[in-house]
Amino acid sequence: MSAFGVLLDSGLESVRSLEPVQGSTADEGIARSELPGDGRRVRLRRAGLDVLFDGRLDNRQQLFDQLLPESAGLRGASDIELAVLAYRRWGVRCFEQFLGPFAMAVVDTESGRLVAGRDPLGDRTLCYHQGSSEMVIATEASAILDHPSVSSRLDEVTLAKFFAVDAPASGSTFFAEIRELPPGHVLVYDRNKLRLEQFWPPAELPSIRYRTDGEYVEHFRSLLVESVRCRMPSSSVPAVLMSGGLDSTSVAALAASELDDREAGTRLPVISWVFDDFPGADERAFMDPMIDRFSLSAHRIHGDGDWPLRDLQSWPLNPNAPWQGLYCRLQNKAYAAARRAGATVLLTGEYGDHLYQDGALWLRGLLAEGRWVESWQALRREVGEQSLLGIARGGPVRGAVARALGVRRRQSAQPWLTPAAQRLADSESSTAPSALPGVLDPRCAHTASLEVSNASKSGIDVRRPFRDRRLIEFVLSIPAHLLYRPGWSKWILRQAMAGILPEPVRLRRHVSSLLPLAARGLAERELSTVRDLLAEPEALWRRYVRSDWLSTAFPQRLQQQLDGIEAVIPWQCICSELWTQNRKDNLL
Repeated sequence: MSAFGVLLDSGLESVRSLEPVQGSTADEGIARSELPGDGRRVRLRRAGLDVLFDGRLDNRQQLFDQLLPESAGLRGASDIELAVLAYRRWGVRCFEQFLGPFAMAVVDTESGRLVAGRDPLGDRTLCYHQGSSEMVIATEASAILDHPSVSSRLDEVTLAKFFAVDAPASGSTFFAEIRELPPGHVLVYDRNKLRLEQFWPPAELPSIRYRTDGEYVEHFRSLLVESVRCRMPSSSVPAVLMSGGLDSTSVAALAASELDDREAGTRLPVISWVFDDFPGADERAFMDPMIDRFSLSAHRIHGDGDWPLRDLQSWPLNPNAPWQGLYCRLQNKAYAAARRAGATVLLTGEYGDHLYQDGALWLRGLLAEGRWVESWQALRREVGEQSLLGIARGGPVRGAVARALGVRRRQSAQPWLTPAAQRLADSESSTAPSALPGVLDPRCAHTASLEVSNASKSGIDVRRPFRDRRLIEFVLSIPAHLLYRPGWSKWILRQAMAGILPEPVRLRRHVSSLLPLAARGLAERELSTVRDLLAEPEALWRRYVRSDWLSTAFPQRLQQQLDGIEAVIPWQCICSELWTQNRKDNLL
């Protein structure tokens, strides 16, 4: 009989408990109270099964219909109960039927088998350690370190890829003895043997071809409406994290309409950051038309003082990875504001940008459809909007022509890496599928799952309508010229929101930036602290990043308020040092 450890973050205490599960159990019931679709981590023991479930199911009605007659009378069942019913019907194939962010582990206490599955987009995660005769599985890598047989030794290849700004190797974590179940995979552990199987994405998605652009737009709109609708809690009012950008305003508009249909007169709370000191970051000019049109309940956070590393002693750190967002103080304030507004669910427009990263293929798509005249006219418009210097340096025009000719951009060297780090980073290939770029980048899954964990500590379930499998499959199946048209990014979304969003918002082309806030912190107010951190002779980053390169990049680039890799790498070095110091403190 195999031995299992199942670790569950209670969400109430920072200490996680290890509970061995072996043989059969008569215990039944749910470890925590759970409402349908509330996105919580929960554990259930029932009739020979011990189940850990993290996340929610967005296709509950479809599952109920498929599972009849067993599901009759269970309309109010929690997601974990519905998932268990699906497991009993379909076994390991049940994960293919689930829509939504989930991570699920099932221990069959009679057969001694462990089955686990993770959602295709990776918004929830499962990590595991396989010993000589045991398996430990948890919703966070750091939780597994509580097990006495698991070493906290770091994984050098994962760290090298982190500093190379590359996707991690499949299944890796920052800890050498802890693995992560890749998105869209099933894990089966039986009689000390481990097997992984991929269930999504399929080898090839079928192409979608309509007669008119309008048909694509209508299909896209219906999918986005449904994606927002199924993420709204049935028994409470959500909040929306709304900037003035196209993605979050689209989510807010559709959520407000859905809420009005359910409860006429109820105002949707929107949480927004505003800036008095940084006009280039302030988006009130686009927020105000939204608030007026949809009668939104505006909750504004003044963010001028929330620069990175302010009050270093209370700076939040994630035990699972040497990374923290530059603007996590703003994020955490948004979660607190949502709770004050009475919401436990926060909808966002996050990762909307990643839907359209195949936009460089727009010219090839038009040519493939024989739209020669339109291709020439569009190319002329694009050239007219770009400077000759921009085209020569490889701007959108050059990229579109290159992709139309089938030329792929070569992977450039990373001059900031040490030779040893470069060798490590090159030792394992990236896991991003070549046919499915951008939207399925493993780095998205990594950062998304980390932020879900962070938000849960504030009692908030973050839900992202643009990370919907149905929407993503659609975007990956349509011609790229629907994603980008010369002069207009996110073309299909702009068309889908016509008549819904205020026109100044829908047609907005200006992109704001929070980089001045980062510069205030890292290159001004906290510069001495940063220099002290980076000066540590035994700092982790020194094994991977050349110190001479770093000294020429930081803080000069930020002081000039210029983005790019010269701003990213110094921040990663800072994060890694803070993470290392925190790990040392916790081990003392």
